Amino acid sequence: MTETWDLGQRQQLLTSYAAAKERLDALLWAEGKEGGADIAEMDSLQAQLSDLWDAYAAAVPFLPLARCPFTGAVVHHSCDDAGLDGLWWQYESPVRPDESLPPTFLALTGAVAITPPPETFSFLCKPGPGVPYVLPHLLSQRPVKGVLRAFPLGRHTAYALTYFVELPRLPLVRPNTATTPLSTTTGSGAGERHTRKKRVGILTCTPGWTAGNCSGSRPVTPA
Repeated sequence: MTETWDLGQRQQLLTSYAAAKERLDALLWAEGKEGGADIAEMDSLQAQLSDLWDAYAAAVPFLPLARCPFTGAVVHHSCDDAGLDGLWWQYESPVRPDESLPPTFLALTGAVAITPPPETFSFLCKPGPGVPYVLPHLLSQRPVKGVLRAFPLGRHTAYALTYFVELPRLPLVRPNTATTPLSTTTGSGAGERHTRKKRVGILTCTPGWTAGNCSGSRPVTPA
């Protein structure tokens, strides 16, 4: 687990991924419109994208985003903090490693204050609002606490709000994980994990960090 990017490696991975996906999309379009596309090349591009996906996910840093207010443990979570053009930030198919999270972890929401101009990329990105916010319906439950942290995200400023619950087995509804339409699925044991399903090309995958739906939320000012 690393807390920093190799920026040269990151750029190479993103450039190679974008080129392979653009070519695959063109072949898929041609196959759907005219037929007779090169199936062998399509299979090769799918394999290349899968390898690049794995390489990117393996290189994404894990940042120390919060200290659990109940146990004192520092919680690390994956995040591409080099810019919004990283595949980690894809809304519908984020490329992320598995997360190892403590039993007291409940949810992670986020916000990003954009410093113009934003990066150029070809996917849908929903980094959340420009100011951090809290979910009062979560904090109104006595065993739940939130920890807010601001950190640089390339030239932007990101805000991570991590929610913890003192009694992990309480039946609480989890908000979506930051920047994705999905919530964190937790299991049993010493650590909780996110499960990632990899799909490439015109397909999608699952899950990641949350932001997005701020219904019933309240802006906050970081200290």
